[in-house]
Amino acid sequence: MGPGNNKLLGCKTVTIADANPRGHYDLASSPEAGRVRVRGWAFDPNAKTTALDVHVYIGGKAGSGGVALGSRKANKHRPDVGKAFPGVGDYHGFDETFTTGRTGSQPLCVYAINVGPGNNKLLGCKTVTIAAVPPPADPPPEPIGPPAQPTPTTGAEPRAACATARAKRARAAKRYRRAKRRAAKTTGPASARARRIVARRRSALKRARKRARKRCTTRLG
Repeated sequence: MGPGNNKLLGCKTVTIADANPRGHYDLASSPEAGRVRVRGWAFDPNAKTTALDVHVYIGGKAGSGGVALGSRKANKHRPDVGKAFPGVGDYHGFDETFTTGRTGSQPLCVYAINVGPGNNKLLGCKTVTIAAVPPPADPPPEPIGPPAQPTPTTGAEPRAACATARAKRARAAKRYRRAKRRAAKTTGPASARARRIVARRRSALKRARKRARKRCTTRLG
């Protein structure tokens, strides 16, 4: 204001710390059919001792075709991280396995989820090859040939027991066939659960067949 000119008081340089999470995506693999594994570490400089959430996507990055596999905490023991970054602690690792219905060559992308100022950080994407889970095997067919030697007995009770066992066997077979048809139509993450249901129905059918053979090999008077 008034006579004179504005005056430059000087310039100084400052370093602004990155507010985004830090981390590293160490490994991606498929340890068995229908399963994938990711390993690495992550922490946020705004909450150094807090275990961050890490989100895992398969098929690509979030928003670019990737499908979320799940969220886990980066809270496993990683003393190397604590040594490299004093003050953050030794529990910022993740080593997680997920079930997936996808097969073949698939990218796995991992994100560290931000706390406070900053943004979520993509730790990277790695490609793995996933084998398909084999379909459940059919139960063995009923044995062909003469039945075992029956134990002689008489009365209505053995007939009723045999009829009940056969009815349960028929219901178990119907449930197994229905579960198998549903599993054949199911894709994506739900396919693993459908295959487990088929396996349980198959076991139940085997038990029902065994009981029916035991009840109905008795000679009915």
